[in-house]
Amino acid sequence: MMKYFRVGVPFFVVTMVIFGAFASYAVDNMPAFYANITALFGWLAISYDEYMTFRLNRSRDVSNSIA
Repeated sequence: MMKYFRVGVPFFVVTMVIFGAFASYAVDNMPAFYANITALFGWLAISYDEYMTFRLNRSRDVSNSIA
């Protein structure tokens, strides 16, 4: 369950950051928009890393299952 949580939370945060970027752009708040874009790049990197770790661990779990 924790594996899914580690993958799901970063993707949820990326979605919220995108929403925040659109909202800040809509009200013409450029400093907040640029902060959201910066956060978006960081969270995309985290999401990608967690997804790849999840896939790597999932393939190891399937190939090394004893039960």
